[in-house]
Amino acid sequence: MLKCLLKSIIPTTSLTAISSIALAGEVVQLRNGNTLSGNILASDTKSVVHLNQPFTKSPIKIKEEAIRNIFFENSNTTSEHKEQIHLINGDHFPCDITSITDNNVSFKSNVTGALVVDRDMVSRINFNTEVSKPIYIGPGDDLSAWSTTSEDWDLKDGVLSVSKRSEASQTIKDLPENFILKFSTRKNQLAPHFSLCFGCSNPKADRKSDHYYIDFNSHGVALYRSKNAKTNSLANILSNDQLFNAPQINVTVHVDRKHQKLAFFINNKLIKTISEAIPAPKGNILVIKNLQREGTSTTISDINIHSWNGKVNELSEEAHKSLSKHDLITDSSGNIITANIINFADKKNSALIFKAPFTKENSDIPIASLQTLEFKHSAKVHDLEMSNFSIKLTNGATISYSISQFLDSKMQLDHPILGSISIPKFSLSSIIATPKKAPVDKVKEAQ
Repeated sequence: MLKCLLKSIIPTTSLTAISSIALAGEVVQLRNGNTLSGNILASDTKSVVHLNQPFTKSPIKIKEEAIRNIFFENSNTTSEHKEQIHLINGDHFPCDITSITDNNVSFKSNVTGALVVDRDMVSRINFNTEVSKPIYIGPGDDLSAWSTTSEDWDLKDGVLSVSKRSEASQTIKDLPENFILKFSTRKNQLAPHFSLCFGCSNPKADRKSDHYYIDFNSHGVALYRSKNAKTNSLANILSNDQLFNAPQINVTVHVDRKHQKLAFFINNKLIKTISEAIPAPKGNILVIKNLQREGTSTTISDINIHSWNGKVNELSEEAHKSLSKHDLITDSSGNIITANIINFADKKNSALIFKAPFTKENSDIPIASLQTLEFKHSAKVHDLEMSNFSIKLTNGATISYSISQFLDSKMQLDHPILGSISIPKFSLSSIIATPKKAPVDKVKEAQ
């Protein structure tokens, strides 16, 4: 059966050749567990990848639906753009905002070029982000970089996994006072059950260690602070929330140790901002504790830690509610302004023009003084289909798609919001197939 499956996916190669391929160039991992490597070439058909490798006379043709992951050799993770745009489907990428109007947001990127998107498709824009630099990108490709309490940990194609109760730790060198932590985990048939601890003072992240930790279990996801053998709950999202039911969970934490604050995001949605009365943990150790029962795997990928020059601004409940009617502006000093954005044009001495409630005249704020712009939640419901793949770019962007084609050293794809776009191949870091949601049990749902 395996031989028949390979024959339908890769008609021009043999099982012997597949088993002897060394990992080099682009690495393609198939859903059936086979791994191929070589160079991706231009394709004459959409949704079919042509892979050239030394063991075959002609390129291997691989159906896109058979691919689980693709990893590229590119490693540049810097960006010179001044802003970062976040779309309502969770995609985000560095760019330079060129204009904002009542209906559109225009921007340019060194990856996608100049684009225009409907304003109600944008959730927020971060400004003045160019000073952020990567501190750690992982989990890497060498398990020896991690300290583990058992030999059951596996690191393959950028995914750290384990199916036994144990721990893995990593010391993050040069961790700044303020930073942004990101990571992803995939759901299996059961809910994830593990803790990711950060800011730890020791590699065990035990009761003696002062640290934060994010806990995944059957109840949902929660953020805690552990100090002096006491645990304090900071934020949580229940397992019946739609965000937690997504097949892949992307976590982001803005850690503002200077001001003793955090901002906790799940799949690009702000869950809560937290302000503590005690000093933040000073440690620089990252610890993953697998709590899953033996035989069920926990996976961690896309660990990303960047320096951060911003600060967490604690939005009040009233401010969150105001997003149904107004935009929110946060300046570089942390002040939050409820307003309606009128326009912005990228010109010399440019400024954002806005109208605050209960004021007669428009106001403006210099772009250099902006930190975040959050657009009001649109009353219009957008029925966006779930994409089949998620791309990680070398500049830190995340872009989703379902159908693509490699042409002329570029990847052309159909984006659910941006439409048809073209991305240079040298900008690609990885492509990950989006896990499918389990079918809904309508009988159980009715009960």
